[in-house]
Amino acid sequence: MVDFIRKILFVFIVFVMCSVVKAEQFKAGEYISGEYIKMVGNNTSKYLTIQIIRDSNNKFVYCIEPFVLVDESYKDYVTYQSDLSGYKDLTEEQKRKISLLAYYGYGYGDRMTDKWYAITQMLIWKTVDPDSEFYFTDKLNGEKIDKYDGSISQLLSDVTSHDKVPTFIKDYTVGYKDDLVITDYNYKYAIDSSYDYDYISSNSTLKVKEVVEDGYFKFQRDNSNYLWDVVIYDSKNSQDIIRPGRVINKLYTINVSVNSGEIILDIRKEDSEIHSNSDFTNTCYEISKGDLLIESVCTGSDNLVYKTERLPYGDYSIKQISVGKGYEVDTDVYNVTIDGSGDTTLILDNKLIKNRIELVKYYCINDNCLYEENALFNIYDKDILVGSITTDSNGYGYLDVGIGEYTIIQEYGLDNYTFVEEYVEVISDSSSRHYKELYNYYIEENVGGFGTLIPDDTSNNSNDNVMLLPPQTGTKLADLLKMVYNVFMVVICSCKIKRICYNN
Repeated sequence: MVDFIRKILFVFIVFVMCSVVKAEQFKAGEYISGEYIKMVGNNTSKYLTIQIIRDSNNKFVYCIEPFVLVDESYKDYVTYQSDLSGYKDLTEEQKRKISLLAYYGYGYGDRMTDKWYAITQMLIWKTVDPDSEFYFTDKLNGEKIDKYDGSISQLLSDVTSHDKVPTFIKDYTVGYKDDLVITDYNYKYAIDSSYDYDYISSNSTLKVKEVVEDGYFKFQRDNSNYLWDVVIYDSKNSQDIIRPGRVINKLYTINVSVNSGEIILDIRKEDSEIHSNSDFTNTCYEISKGDLLIESVCTGSDNLVYKTERLPYGDYSIKQISVGKGYEVDTDVYNVTIDGSGDTTLILDNKLIKNRIELVKYYCINDNCLYEENALFNIYDKDILVGSITTDSNGYGYLDVGIGEYTIIQEYGLDNYTFVEEYVEVISDSSSRHYKELYNYYIEENVGGFGTLIPDDTSNNSNDNVMLLPPQTGTKLADLLKMVYNVFMVVICSCKIKRICYNN
């Protein structure tokens, strides 16, 4: 409802602006000596001596209706200013032409003599009544003469060319930082432009120096001949009047395209769930054109989509000059061509430095070692648990990580076996191997002072998983107990029972 009311108000305001009842009076002024016009048409002929018609401010005006007298006492005119569409007695083409005749006629440029008023008035009448013939005569109701034919042609040429699209109105394409030159520029045109720098106009040429971006110029004929708009005064009982003034002119647009484009760098870091002490900051690339460095682009800690300024057509190279902590160096050189024919977006993927912490876990009794399954190792970055390794049936396990210093601690293993001491792996590249073989040893127990308790799973020495390694004794306590035990056995055993001594 509010929008509807606004529309009604807008229409009303426009109506008031375009059609206002105004108290205005016009008077027939002095006769122009020697200027006689005759009209022939509709089975009748009329003739008169031209008079200059003036308004209440003594400004000259023209009669619209041929050979209709001005009622000098009439005041209640309906006026149409600038936009003459409300005046219904003439077609739009006729209103446009009489407006231009009034503009270019008497008072325009050097057309200051009274003959130009007479010529303009006659041409206005010929426009509104094309079925009748109008011409100058040598005397009142005299013979037709052609003394003003040249001036008439000149005025009609100005009117005809006014709405003709000028030759310089067209779209232009220039090279990056080249000069834009518009020739055949008519100084009668005013300029509006998207360019924020100087243009130079001389010798019918408009020049813009070193254009670097697309833009436009808008041109419109300059109406500086008058400070007010054209007005039609519509009467019911008197002569309709047109007062010369500025007319609504067509706006022309010149689009300027520059042979240039943008390079878009889509710099990305790898999205990975592995733990890493990486930092993407200061991953930098250089954009060059031949040996000329165009600009350098550096990331922060996150991905970056960077668009260059407008660049001239040509071939460009992009290379990485630094990479963030924990990312692989990109040694490739990328080429991008700007020629207006395609996309110039370059996706630059940066890979994390990733490596693998690997281990193989054995459990051993004396010289016999087997793969240990389900041994659990936790991996720490300082106090942060970053992952775990659980060994498989072959004792193997691994964890993928990024750069950092990691501590590996055994958390679970077979009962009655030693645990591996914690150790550190430093990951700084993707190529070096971080592999470790780890051994746990059985903790021996005494049984009644003689012999040792051997687990059942070592009784079959033909097991495929058994490995023969250098003699190992296990923990320090077990070594001490065995040494004491062996000394004791040497003392009490005789040579007849050497087999028993040696077996222990």
